[in-house]
Order: sequence, then structure tokens, then C-alpha cells
Amino acid sequence: MNTLVKGKNEASGKYTESEFKMTVDEGVEIDVLVSKPKTAGPHGALIFAHGGGGCLMTAKSYKHAVIEYGIELECVTFNVDYRLGPATKAPGGVMDFYKTVKHIIEKAADWDVDPAKIILCGESGGSMIVCGAAYELAKNDEAHLIKNMWL
Repeated sequence: MNTLVKGKNEASGKYTESEFKMTVDEGVEIDVLVSKPKTAGPHGALIFAHGGGGCLMTAKSYKHAVIEYGIELECVTFNVDYRLGPATKAPGGVMDFYKTVKHIIEKAADWDVDPAKIILCGESGGSMIVCGAAYELAKNDEAHLIKNMWL
């Protein structure tokens, strides 16, 4: 993981910020912004889908709000920069988020995350992305992998 930008929370010693590239299709990567408490874990995780109707905004648009969620919940946050329409046809953004959720759960130990404490969160159009990913989880008999959804 690469260091992103030192923010006020990193400077205060509470959190570190980083990002990683997630391969969602052959030759296609998306960014995932991560904020992680410096306290001992394992921690719960909040995996976030930004608003914008599936065709506007970015993960960076919601960066500070998502970090604040992490501070309040004392959890690791993953802010997913899923692909947007109309350039990416549905269900592209949903599948980006679903694949990222699966990857985070599979690699939970790498971020000191308790895989039994995963929450999916979406705002506005991001709620549609989260619901679509939850549908994919249910369809694949994987709904037990998440603890809750916050829409």
C-alpha cells in the first residue's frame, strides 16, 4: 500500500491513510482509499461507496467524511472509487464494489480487520451500489460475510 496524503488525523497520531489499486477486470484497476486506526486491533471495517448517482463524484470527494466515520466507529475504512456511468455500463460499478468487498474480506488480516465485523455503507447513489453488491453476495450465498449495511 502506498502512503496517500498526511491528513489531520494522521498528524494527530490516531490514523494512517493509504490507498491500494484493486483489479476489477482484466487491465482495469480502481483506487481504494484506506484509513486505519493506530490502536491495536483487530478492528471492524466500513466499506464505503460514494454518492453521485453512479455517474458523478469520486472516493476522494468523500475522503474526509469517511475518515470521520472511522474515527467515530474506531474502525478501518475503505473508500471505493468504483467506475462510473455512462462510460461504464451497469452493473460495472456494482461489480467493482462487490469484488472489492470480497478482496477486503479475504485479506482482512493484512489491515488488522475482524472479518466478522464488516459493514457496507453507501450515500445516495452509493446506496444503490451497496445494495447491488449485497444482492451479489446473497445470490452467491455469501451474505453472511457482512455484518450490516448503512444506507
